[in-house]
Amino acid sequence: MKKRIVFILFVAIIMCFSLFAVSCKKNDNIEEEKNTFILVEEKGEEVIEKVIDLSNIDLKNGLITVLDNQEIEYVIDSNEFTKFDQMEMYIEGDDIYIIEVYTSNETDQDDSEYARTVTYKGVELVNIKCSPYEMNIANGTIVLVKLEKI
Repeated sequence: MKKRIVFILFVAIIMCFSLFAVSCKKNDNIEEEKNTFILVEEKGEEVIEKVIDLSNIDLKNGLITVLDNQEIEYVIDSNEFTKFDQMEMYIEGDDIYIIEVYTSNETDQDDSEYARTVTYKGVELVNIKCSPYEMNIANGTIVLVKLEKI
């Protein structure tokens, strides 16, 4: 009788370890969530998309921290970009070309009657209402920077 009880306990322990091993196995079909941010530069017909890993970036200064981390050249005057990478603000005759920033992050979007929108890959982006230093950069955020005639 004792042998039978020991055998049943032994089988139960083996089954528990088997179930534990199966339940803890990593599922290779599930892609791990990545902490990424998408920065899009629209230069006329040319569109450059950069997927940036945010896991090692301290986002204390919003978009500016990301730009510094990626070594993207920029110049800011009065909280607006006058230069961003190869784009520069300029005047041509009566036309003024400015660098505009659009975001998918609702907390940074302009909610006034003057808000402007663009669509990027099916996502509506709205121009920002805050300084690039104050922007909320989070996983999945899309920021589009483009030169626009006003």
